[in-house]
Amino acid sequence: MIALYGDGPFNFNAVQPNPTDGDQRVPDIWTLSLNYRTPRFIMVDIPGKGRRLVWYMRYYIINNSGKPRHVIPKFTLVTDKGDVFEDIILPSAQRAVVLREDPTKPLHNSVTIAKDQIPVTPTEGSPLEIHGVAFWEGGEKLMSAKSFEIFVTGLSNGYVKVEGEQKADDPEMLRKTLRLPFTKPGDIFNPDAKEIRISGSPSWIYR
Repeated sequence: MIALYGDGPFNFNAVQPNPTDGDQRVPDIWTLSLNYRTPRFIMVDIPGKGRRLVWYMRYYIINNSGKPRHVIPKFTLVTDKGDVFEDIILPSAQRAVVLREDPTKPLHNSVTIAKDQIPVTPTEGSPLEIHGVAFWEGGEKLMSAKSFEIFVTGLSNGYVKVEGEQKADDPEMLRKTLRLPFTKPGDIFNPDAKEIRISGSPSWIYR
């Protein structure tokens, strides 16, 4: 079962499910709220790989859409150099993050959070928060980035088909996506997660 929490954790940034261009083309569109912390690093032992420095981002989802929703979130990190990293499942890192952040609140990964529907938050009282964590492993390529963006899909049923002369038989599918921009000054030899900063306003786009 999905664990529910009502007390809002400290230092989370809230993104509301704002409408964006393209929504009008989607019947019965819904979008959920995301609250997130800036990414951090943690050193963990990964079976078969040894001790590695991995990135993670904590988040929680709130459903104000009026109905329970099934979500399959995907967190794609793109660096200023064009390197792309998809979120991965790391049980050992997940356990370490729970111990570091808050042992009283277990966290979902992108697989376990999809097993149950996200319940509707009540109209009165504390919201129901579904907590999760996303991980990336990119080694030197990721650590050398000076800025990056995280694109989150799965929080909405919004999608549009891009059709044209060359796409008539195979139209491209664009999904409603949350874009989170960050900067990371500093250097690869002395990483400090405190240097990661939000570099602009989050935005909903079709991507």
